[in-house]
Amino acid sequence: MLATVGLSDRAGSRVKEFSLGMKQRLGIAIALLPDPEVLILDEPTNGLDPAGIVEIRALMRRLADEGRTVLVSSHLLSEVEAAADRLVVIRFGELLFSGPLSTLIAREQRSVDVEPDDAADAERLVRRYVERGLEVTVEGTLVRVLVDPARSGELNRLAIEEGIVLRRVEPRTETLEDIFLAMTGMPGTPGLATGA
Repeated sequence: MLATVGLSDRAGSRVKEFSLGMKQRLGIAIALLPDPEVLILDEPTNGLDPAGIVEIRALMRRLADEGRTVLVSSHLLSEVEAAADRLVVIRFGELLFSGPLSTLIAREQRSVDVEPDDAADAERLVRRYVERGLEVTVEGTLVRVLVDPARSGELNRLAIEEGIVLRRVEPRTETLEDIFLAMTGMPGTPGLATGA
């Protein structure tokens, strides 16, 4: 098991000499001793430096590739996004989502940021989009259109028809954290379980 988690060279060392990352890997090795089909890890990258996080992520991926189910509970949503294939979002015991991470991100990533070159054109641009039945939000001169990013060309064309030059037409990239907070309606502490 020490070789599996990359600690075989430290087999004779005392645990008190281990770094936090080594202790995390040792804990995983101990959990692997009974050769489980399902491995449940709670915050396995907690307190690790970037190199340790990458090591643990690679270890979890390797264990999953061996055919094990690796279930990770974590509040570090950027880490979940980098490591998970599937996820489960639970809020106060209610299942909000279960499925592939790519499905959730594709489903939620439905907006385009549009900004006119001339700030005075923002109101006219919003009016044009609303006339076309599009839902928009405005943040200063930035117009966020709640639409599939594949329709970016249409948004540009509508602006051109109004004689408006756009400075920016940019599909909005939602992070898993953005999506989670929108799903739960809570800008507080997230609770997320993932599976690799």
